[in-house]
Amino acid sequence: MRLIFTVVLCLLGGTVLSEEADAPRAKIHSGVIEGVNEDGINVFRAIPFAAPPIGELRWRAPQSVAAWPGIRHAKNFGAICPQSNRGQRLESEDCLTLNVWARPGADNLPVMLWIHGGANIVGSGIINGANFARDDVVLVSMNYRLGLFGVFAHPDLTRAAETAGEATGNFGVMDQIAALKWIKRNIANFGGDPGRVTIFGVSAGGTHVNNLMVSPRAKGLFHRAIAQSGANGLTVSRSLSDFDRVAVAFTKENAAGSIERLKAMTWRDLYEPFPARVGFQTFVDGEVLTDHVPEIFRRGEQNDVPYIGGANSYEGSLASAIPIPAFTVAMNQNIEAVVEAYDRPREDEMLPLLFYGDALFVAPTRYLGARMDTVKSGGWTYRMDYVWEAFLGKVPGTSHGAEVPYVFDILGAFNLNERLASQLGIPAGRYEPTEKDHDTARVMHQYWVQFAKSGDPNGKNLPRWPAYTSANANTLLISNGGTGVKEALREKQLDLVESIGLKRLEGGQ
Repeated sequence: MRLIFTVVLCLLGGTVLSEEADAPRAKIHSGVIEGVNEDGINVFRAIPFAAPPIGELRWRAPQSVAAWPGIRHAKNFGAICPQSNRGQRLESEDCLTLNVWARPGADNLPVMLWIHGGANIVGSGIINGANFARDDVVLVSMNYRLGLFGVFAHPDLTRAAETAGEATGNFGVMDQIAALKWIKRNIANFGGDPGRVTIFGVSAGGTHVNNLMVSPRAKGLFHRAIAQSGANGLTVSRSLSDFDRVAVAFTKENAAGSIERLKAMTWRDLYEPFPARVGFQTFVDGEVLTDHVPEIFRRGEQNDVPYIGGANSYEGSLASAIPIPAFTVAMNQNIEAVVEAYDRPREDEMLPLLFYGDALFVAPTRYLGARMDTVKSGGWTYRMDYVWEAFLGKVPGTSHGAEVPYVFDILGAFNLNERLASQLGIPAGRYEPTEKDHDTARVMHQYWVQFAKSGDPNGKNLPRWPAYTSANANTLLISNGGTGVKEALREKQLDLVESIGLKRLEGGQ
């Protein structure tokens, strides 16, 4: 009788318990999946949202998933997309999967889609979304294609896409749109509300949030957006011709000019030799992305949904990993104004790092946030300047991406090795977060939860966070001194960096 009852509920599309103790099952459009209950939260991992982009489907828009018979296990994370992973996890082009966390009995709850960072070359949807689920949010994370599999253009691919009636080039963004379509179709079966979907991401993920904010193909698929350290608010996207030129030369050299031969090669044979100089940033393709992000925001043509944008106080921590010579040139060309605005001598080693962080993340985020005045929905901005109490005064500020454990409320112990310990001037060893560290994480996490639920980050027991407008430049500052709103925060520096960025934007740089 229990087996019959289980099958009936599956057919009706609900989440049920299987014969295996407390193993949740869900019926989605492509079949039945069985996850796992972990500490009271139902978790479903490695759910395919698109067909594996392998062989003839490499460098194609995401295709529909084939239905499977029986029950598909969804207990463990799947393969990550090909990247410079050094064998830490299984890599495969069969990586277009997503993961879902939901509390048992969830019904009509807001949904959040996490878009990971990693400069479009590394990263995955492997994260712990349990605390969002405990706060009545259905949390979804995903993989999307990276490197030359995620951003790639070739004249032969363009012609084939036109024949098939598909877009081409920005495959990683198309994967994200496919995941949003999957959510719209299936998330109710996990207790989620397809009419209350928040997209949020960090670094490249925050940049993709901004891409989705301007993509006509994403319109109506999400209803709030949070860009954490998005990097495309004051930049011109790379051109299609850049990719075409490099891809054609690469194809001639490695596949005798045949894109079909290129498709037949293994991903490992392709990944390493592809010229890194072309980069893997998205470009204006005319369909998925119709213009540069800041231009669309300036005209007020972005998707009209509530928007949060913010960045951290020490974004310059990324400079050694991803140097951007254009920022050094821009700073040196305006060095007197930069020295005056930052009130630092030109010899100060922190000056180029601060300028880098402001130019790549902080000023662009403020620019897009201010442009939310051009649509009906509100916009909020934040600055994360909180560091673990153990490291207070030992580090310049909150490094790039360091806010993620606070957002997910998953702070854990930190093992400090000898090298870093000597740099910080404190003993090596294991450091546990303090109660204040945890309190700060709970506050930041709750802002994100409230925003997902209502489209406004404000809620009970949270410091008031007014919207950012042209009349009131309010920024929420999260720091070791407390959490509160500052008006015109670092206005002198950011006005200068923005003006330099706008000149570069107008010049098409």
